[in-house]
Amino acid sequence: MLRQFLIAVPLALALSAVTAAPSAAQRATLDRIMHVGTLGNGMQVIVVENHSIPIATAEIVFRAGAMTQDEEDQGVPHLFEHMLFRSYRGDMGEPFAVDAANAQAAYNGGTSDEDVMYYMTLPSSHTDDALDILARLVRDPQFENSDFQRERFVVMDEFQSDASNPQFHLNREASIRLWGNGYARKNAIGDKERLLAVTMPQLRTIFDRYYVPNNAALIVTGDVSAQKVFEMARNHFGGWPRRPDPFATHPVAAMPALDSSRAVVITAHVTTTTVEVDWQGPSVPDDPRGTYAADVLADIVNDPHSAFHARLVDSGLFQAAALGYTTRSHVGPITFYGVTTPDKLASALTALTSEFDYMDSPDYFAPATIAAAAKRHAVASVFQLEDAHDLALAMGETWASGGVDYFVNFSDNILATTATDLHAYVERYILHKPFVIAVLVPPDRATPTSTLLQEYLDMSHQ
Repeated sequence: MLRQFLIAVPLALALSAVTAAPSAAQRATLDRIMHVGTLGNGMQVIVVENHSIPIATAEIVFRAGAMTQDEEDQGVPHLFEHMLFRSYRGDMGEPFAVDAANAQAAYNGGTSDEDVMYYMTLPSSHTDDALDILARLVRDPQFENSDFQRERFVVMDEFQSDASNPQFHLNREASIRLWGNGYARKNAIGDKERLLAVTMPQLRTIFDRYYVPNNAALIVTGDVSAQKVFEMARNHFGGWPRRPDPFATHPVAAMPALDSSRAVVITAHVTTTTVEVDWQGPSVPDDPRGTYAADVLADIVNDPHSAFHARLVDSGLFQAAALGYTTRSHVGPITFYGVTTPDKLASALTALTSEFDYMDSPDYFAPATIAAAAKRHAVASVFQLEDAHDLALAMGETWASGGVDYFVNFSDNILATTATDLHAYVERYILHKPFVIAVLVPPDRATPTSTLLQEYLDMSHQ
């Protein structure tokens, strides 16, 4: 699901705006405190001023990540994220951590299927230091084989840590079946065997192709002056040469459509039964209205007072249940998670199917329900946006998948979503569409659960 955000404003003003006319008031605030520009080399610069506390977050984000991988490269962008920190050299050869400490900064990086990002959060008086450090980080890394060997095993340890969690295996097995031959382009963490085979030339290829200014955005939020940040950006990044568009010569291949429903059982020493159901959802370029409807639907059904929650959770069939969507440029997944018990699994799945069938009814999405979901969305955004750090990260993710205009118009489009949009979304992506169901159970429940899931698939295709 898209992280809920608009633009940070003083809390009293924001709550008043939400109560009165949230879309118009928040858009006016957005126009006042958000500033967007593009350097001569094509790098986009986005600044959001929030002077509530003297803290700033500076983030640089690239459209890269797992979507640029093929079978042989799984995990290389993730490894590169680690390598970039290791390859940093300051004025006196000092490592990244030393320069970050001198700037009093907390920092990290992240790799998803559609972006790779690096950020620093620090006193706003050190914003220029942050941009200097980030520019050094991404413009001219000094790759060394010893660092490469060390970081390869750091990433493998990270993989092993995730693999110790049964939920990781549940999600991974579901994803493998959901994306089929396109799974490599969704596998951000990577694959152990591929990581062992990665070479230094592969890292250099990623850097030369995707780490270019015209494939990047610099986002600065917090107690800053937009005019001064643009000057800093030109100083530190303006001389970075523009390069060919990486996607002109290496376009991201279309995700293969899921042609049939599939099921898988994962076993672990657990005490509950966890159900994951996935569908292939909308893509921002192809169906932006569908992405907004996806978020509104999640807001409606995940409300603890919703009829969805009453029939699935309050009834005792599920201990917990939630529906979500991840906004993506290249097919976002729709995911249902539910926790139940082995003896209630059959009844819970039957109720879940009935609930989605009921969404096709004209009265499922009442106007008052939609309006309440939109208002909850706006109010939650107000509180969330008081944190400029979270805002920067959310903006970076949204920029990579949808661009600046998608971010700017997001709240307006959420508030404009209608019952017609919701029905169209459900019918296009969920009702009677192929899905993947994965269930995590104790080992002694594997055989009866496999039989049950096969019956469930047969029933779903009648």
